[in-house]
Amino acid sequence: MPDCPNCGKPYNPGDEVCQTCGYILPFSADVLAPGTVLHDRYEIQELFHTGGMGYVYLAKDKNLYDRLRIVKQVKEPVKSDAELLKKLQEEAVSMAKLDHPDVAMILDHFVEGNYYFLVVERISGQTLREVFDDRHGQLTEQEVVGWAISMCDVLSYIHGEGVIHRDISPDNIMLTGKGTIKFIDFGTLRELRDIASRGTAGIGKIGYTPPEQWLGKPVRQSDIFALGATIYRLLTGFLPLSKEYLSGQGSQKEDFNPIFPPVRQKNAGVSRKLEAVLQKALRLDVHGRYSSATEFGQALTTIPKPVGETGPLSFTRQELDQVLERPDYSPDKLIALLERGHSKEFKADAHVSQGYSIKEHTLMVMRQFEKYFSGKKLPAGTDANLFRVILVLHDIGKTYEYQDGVRIEKGKYTSEILKSALSKLGYSQQEVSAALALVSEDPIGDYLKEGGGARASAIITRMATRAGFRTDHFLDLLLIYYMADAGSYTEDAGAKRGLDRLFVFDTKNKQMRFAPDTANKIERLRIYASGRRGCMWVTDHVWHDVEHRHLRDWVKTEKNKRILHSGQVLIGTFFRYRRDLRTRKYQVQLRPKVKEALYVP
Repeated sequence: MPDCPNCGKPYNPGDEVCQTCGYILPFSADVLAPGTVLHDRYEIQELFHTGGMGYVYLAKDKNLYDRLRIVKQVKEPVKSDAELLKKLQEEAVSMAKLDHPDVAMILDHFVEGNYYFLVVERISGQTLREVFDDRHGQLTEQEVVGWAISMCDVLSYIHGEGVIHRDISPDNIMLTGKGTIKFIDFGTLRELRDIASRGTAGIGKIGYTPPEQWLGKPVRQSDIFALGATIYRLLTGFLPLSKEYLSGQGSQKEDFNPIFPPVRQKNAGVSRKLEAVLQKALRLDVHGRYSSATEFGQALTTIPKPVGETGPLSFTRQELDQVLERPDYSPDKLIALLERGHSKEFKADAHVSQGYSIKEHTLMVMRQFEKYFSGKKLPAGTDANLFRVILVLHDIGKTYEYQDGVRIEKGKYTSEILKSALSKLGYSQQEVSAALALVSEDPIGDYLKEGGGARASAIITRMATRAGFRTDHFLDLLLIYYMADAGSYTEDAGAKRGLDRLFVFDTKNKQMRFAPDTANKIERLRIYASGRRGCMWVTDHVWHDVEHRHLRDWVKTEKNKRILHSGQVLIGTFFRYRRDLRTRKYQVQLRPKVKEALYVP
């Protein structure tokens, strides 16, 4: 076995850190220097993780406004073996096809300098291991079980797609700034390293991997074991590792057959019900475990709260309805009711440039909603009173810290507070799912600031799926949510000037609209989200290939057969068209005085 360069003790090949002194162990792959550009696109900023599987870098995407990405480098060189490269590409593509809001997206993959690279979206937040360390292991059973239920939902999805994770641990699961769980590493480096090394590297993580996976026979229940071990570790800080492994003397037989003692032996505060659930999930016999992630999740949902724990909600659905249905209803009264048990969170600084507290910001959001949307039918039959509750709680529990002048979100589990409150108030699972989807991300705000319509529409589609809505209906609801929220940062809301340029306010007719430039961007987003084939936004004056069938209806509507209308009357733009005699393809081009136009088939 090789020796640690720091303390001189031997370590196992593939170990990420020395088990004796904690030194991050080196390996043979060349480390990329900051400033290195991969694939003529990804500029390396820094190396922020290294391990036995490979290197992980932070990089800028030069093709997308320097947006930050995660670039992962597989340890073993792959050179030019065509069969090997094909297997690597197939594995990466299969993982990239996963489309779930709680799974980090794989955006690109390529070989450069004899090494295989993956590009993954960057998620802000902390891994569960970092959360555990920062809170010195003081995690409650309720929050850990809540995370585990979310993880079961993700596993149910990926297992349904025919994928086995094979690398679940607190290191690979992120708690985002919005309080949601996100899988950030689908064993990609381990899987691709195994392929690159022609199956000699081994797949698994000591303490989390069940016996059948070490034998090369992973099944869905292998993920259930690993998730059970993750829950156990978060509640106790313990894994059943051999003394030899912990002292750096090498892995022992028992490390590949981890036997977990009843969890209450390590943490007496854990409920007996959860102990029984974990005992089943952590059985060494595959057939003794839960048969599916769905079954495991259902078992976790039956765990009662610890005795004496009632949660912060201190009012009933009847009280809520009475406040909402009173003739003298006002947002102040609703906030006062929901503030019970959350006064600290509402008093917290929202850390926006205007200097408001969460309560002050929420009150302005609610006033905008009541001024412009009260009494109007909401999209997808959404209950207006439910929407009011969502707006009041949409920022609850969010606190921030500033590090080197950069705002860092420190989530206090907004989603968990919202989910708990709505569930206790008797709202249906579908209504709770819709609420959680609305507050999970801000694709419209990001799109208006940074562009990227295709990316925003993909996020909106995932959010709509999570909410159980059609994409167009969900987008309509999301726009109202955004207008009420962003519209609070305007003089019309009684705030300091901030986002006034985005909106036009007609208080007389109770109408709030997007300003023309913003409206054009939103309409473009609608087209992206509609999924219509062949849509494109043209901003140059070159000829663009289109299909002939897209042209015929347009030609019939125009007296001048040489001019085509965009079809949507967005900004009065026109195209010219022709047929390329060489390629026989039909093409469109912006007329000389037109700066941009939306091509809508």
